[in-house]
Amino acid sequence: MTQTHSEKSEAELIRRTLGGDRSAFGSLVLKYQASAFNLAYRIMGNRQDAEDMAQEAFLAAYCHLDSYDDRRPFKTWLLSIVHHRCVDGLRRRKQDSPLGEQQGRMPDVEERVVTDEQARIVQEALLLLPPADRAAVTLRYWEGMSYREMAEVLGVTEGSVRNRLYRARRFLAEHLDLA
Repeated sequence: MTQTHSEKSEAELIRRTLGGDRSAFGSLVLKYQASAFNLAYRIMGNRQDAEDMAQEAFLAAYCHLDSYDDRRPFKTWLLSIVHHRCVDGLRRRKQDSPLGEQQGRMPDVEERVVTDEQARIVQEALLLLPPADRAAVTLRYWEGMSYREMAEVLGVTEGSVRNRLYRARRFLAEHLDLA
C-alpha cells in the first residue's frame, strides 16, 4: 500500500517527536485539535469539559507515542484516546454529582456558545443518547469515519458500530420528529 504525502509527513512528525522534537508534536496537535475537540464536545456536552478531555488525550498521546502502532492511522489512535478519556470523565462526573443532576441538561456555558437553534436542538438530543451511541454518531457524521475506523476508535466490532448507529438514528429521528 502506497502512503500519501500526508501520511508520510505525519510519520515524519511522529518520528521527530520520538526523537525529542516537541514542535513536531505541536504540528500533530494543530492538525487534529478540531477533530479531538469535536468528538469530546459531542460526548461531554460542554465546551470546558471538551477542552479538558481533548487536552488530556493529547498529553496521553504524547506520553505514550512510543506505543503507537504506525500501521494504524494516527487520527484513529488519537480519537480512541479522546473517546476513552471522555468515558472516564463522564464516569467521574456521575460519581461527583449527588443525584446525576448534570445528566440530560445543557450547561449554561454551552447555551451561550451554541447560537444556532438547530445545532442546539441536535446537541440536546445527542446528550440524551448513551455516550457510546453519541460517540458513534459523532465519528460517523462529523468526522466522516468508516465503520472499520469507528470500530477501532471505540474498541468494538463493526457490527456493534452498526447497531449503535441504527439505535442512535432511530432515537434521534423520533426525538427530532424526523420519523
